Amino acid sequence: PHRYSDFETLHKKLRTASDTEELKAGEVELPRKHLIPTRKALIQRAVELQQYCCAILSNPAALRHKEVSA
Repeated sequence: PHRYSDFETLHKKLRTASDTEELKAGEVELPRKHLIPTRKALIQRAVELQQYCCAILSNPAALRHKEVSA
C-alpha cells in the first residue's frame, strides 16, 4: 500500500517537470487529504486516487517522466 505522501511527492514532481504541460494545466488533480478522515472519506479518496493513477498512466507526457516510468 502507498502512503498519501508518496502521491503528493509524485504529483509535485510531475507538476514541476517541464515536459508535463498537461499536468500543469490542472487536468490531473490530486484528491484532497482530510484532517479527520471518516471511513466513507477514505473509501472516496481511494477511488479518487485510482482515478488519479489512471489519468497519469494515460497521459503521454507523464509517462515520459522518470518517476512514472520507473
